[in-house]
Amino acid sequence: MAQIDDFPYYILNSILYTAATSDIIGGVDIDKWKQLLPLLGVCRRWSKIALPFVYQYAIARCNDASNQNFFDTDKPFNNNNIMTKCIWTSNIECIVQRKAFHYVKSIYVTITSDCDWLLLCKELATILDLGNIDWSGVQKLSLHKYWNAAVTETEYNTSCTLDKSLAADIACLFVRNIPNVIALNINVYPFKDQLKMFVEVLANAYTNQLQILTCYNSIHIVEPSFGSFLTRLEISLDTKNAQLLPYIYPKSLQFLILSNVPTTFSWQFFSAKVGDREIIFESLIQLYLIFVHSPSLVENTATQTSIYTTGYYQLIMPKIKRISIYNCPINNDILFANFDSPYLQDFIINGEFQVAEQVENLEFYASRRFQLDIPLIKNVEKERFYTLTNNLFGGTRRAQDAGLSINCTAFEIDDKRIKWDNLGGLNISSSVSYSHLSKLISRLPSLHYLTICDLAFSNREVDMLYQNMNKLANQPVVALHTNIERLQVGSDFDVYSIDMVMAKLMYLVLRIHSLTTLLLDRALHARAREFIDQCKTRFPHLANITVKAEKVYWLF
Repeated sequence: MAQIDDFPYYILNSILYTAATSDIIGGVDIDKWKQLLPLLGVCRRWSKIALPFVYQYAIARCNDASNQNFFDTDKPFNNNNIMTKCIWTSNIECIVQRKAFHYVKSIYVTITSDCDWLLLCKELATILDLGNIDWSGVQKLSLHKYWNAAVTETEYNTSCTLDKSLAADIACLFVRNIPNVIALNINVYPFKDQLKMFVEVLANAYTNQLQILTCYNSIHIVEPSFGSFLTRLEISLDTKNAQLLPYIYPKSLQFLILSNVPTTFSWQFFSAKVGDREIIFESLIQLYLIFVHSPSLVENTATQTSIYTTGYYQLIMPKIKRISIYNCPINNDILFANFDSPYLQDFIINGEFQVAEQVENLEFYASRRFQLDIPLIKNVEKERFYTLTNNLFGGTRRAQDAGLSINCTAFEIDDKRIKWDNLGGLNISSSVSYSHLSKLISRLPSLHYLTICDLAFSNREVDMLYQNMNKLANQPVVALHTNIERLQVGSDFDVYSIDMVMAKLMYLVLRIHSLTTLLLDRALHARAREFIDQCKTRFPHLANITVKAEKVYWLF
């Protein structure tokens, strides 16, 4: 055994992994788990390797001895039956502290069993109370409980055999054993009764010391006391969590992530005092907003502007680096914010055409990346569309990367009317003809990333393309005048066969000599690589192409 320390790391890692988990996979009791602890005392190197294995598997697969009826003990333990044995999964980050056993830094618990979750939490609290373990270093606690569709709500409520008072007592055990939590993550469904009580006791206990709060449930804080040390706030506002915002100290926030934000949301929640129209996010680095999608947004922007002319809140973010806004409503205060921060690198905004008009005069720094996403452009907006986009993506603008994403237009974009000299990324979610596309991209000298939903050919043309695909190596191909490096083409297999999709795709790939990355659905990977191998002798630029998994349409 003494010589085992001389083994290469990966061999020692495998041996200790097997030793630490062999008796645990089927379910372990506390006594068996303690017998594994001598593994940590052999040497510092052993402790460092074996420590995460021992504690991760001990907590991940401890049986609920108090209520065995919830397990199907007749079935062997395997990956297919993992729900019958796996009570919670965990990701435990540990470090060795001197020659003592260990020092745990964070716990991530996901309860996946359909049995009484309170009893499981009670058992976990018992484990936390073991004398040899120092849990005072745990600073991050994540609580997740997901609803199993196979279990009816009646069955779920019946399984919760403990009352609310005991739920509070168990939460107090957590607080006593893990007193120094500064990061709390709550994402629990269904969220009511005993579980709600358990989570709210934890939240209220840690409120005054939190630096990071992530919450997608509606929690009631008795006396909110968020200090100036709260740096990250991530909450869903479709719940009652808006009541927390007045207690947030905006000058300390570095990351603000709000989802399900109502279109009527007002930034007055962050106002320091009544009548103060200026809100300073002194340390804010990243702002991420997802508004509730409302197709019935008010179209009369003149009326809305008159409301906001004297009433909007001025948002000041001197250190902001990234702003992402989705489903942005017209004339929200965020559109009147001061974006002159020299640190601003990425700005993504998604909204109706009227929203795009409000960011038309946004100034760019040389290092800034900007993307505009417009779901629909109506025919009556045609003339304004050319003026606005030419101002944003042409002229003296010098954005490092500028992207435009268009879901649908009521008209075909006239390539002779666009002046998008600084446009680096283009996403067109509607079908576009090859002839129109070739003219369009020839007018975009800075374009390096193109995403198109469908390249339109008639069925007869597609059939001809596919029939001639194997003969393309002997046919002359006219290259497109473009500098595109990354190409993504949609693959709608409900409409087209794989052969048709491949034919259209390769027709385009052969004509873009600057191409280095091809983003495809995984179903097309093998076919694309086979075609590239067959044709790269005749077309040397194909040898430079790397086929990767399809990505989302955000352009950077």
